[in-house]
Amino acid sequence: MEPLMVIRTVTLATSLEGAWRLLVDDDELSAWFGADVALDARPGGTSRFVQPDGTVRTGVVDTVEPLRRLGFVWWDVDEPDAVSAVQLSLEETAGQVKLTVTETRPAQGAHPGGGARACACAVAGSELGATWERRLHGLVARLMVPAPPAATRELSTV
Repeated sequence: MEPLMVIRTVTLATSLEGAWRLLVDDDELSAWFGADVALDARPGGTSRFVQPDGTVRTGVVDTVEPLRRLGFVWWDVDEPDAVSAVQLSLEETAGQVKLTVTETRPAQGAHPGGGARACACAVAGSELGATWERRLHGLVARLMVPAPPAATRELSTV
């Protein structure tokens, strides 16, 4: 049986450096990911994603190629055997950046003849794809909202 794999791609109107910052800066990542994120973007670094509903995913960074690729394995703390691998790849194209997200979950048992188990995997794949589409929509929206100018930020902290 094949592993469950979801691939989503989005083009970002930013520089490669700007796109990388969106992936590795906790505040930026949290803003578009829809979770409170703490990510140590070094090989072997840990990650923690706390969803608004309280769901917690934790993980370990396994790939860091600055300005090119970030990868980690993660799992729901309530289901530690449900591990998946996420790769975030950046490619500069025509003054923009293409971000490709690939999440892979290992195969979970055979589905001889299809049946309910095959249907459940198809639903899981559809839900996972929709989740990444929602996250990437948040990322594109994040780029449309400019950061406040430095003077505004300074005034708001006084």
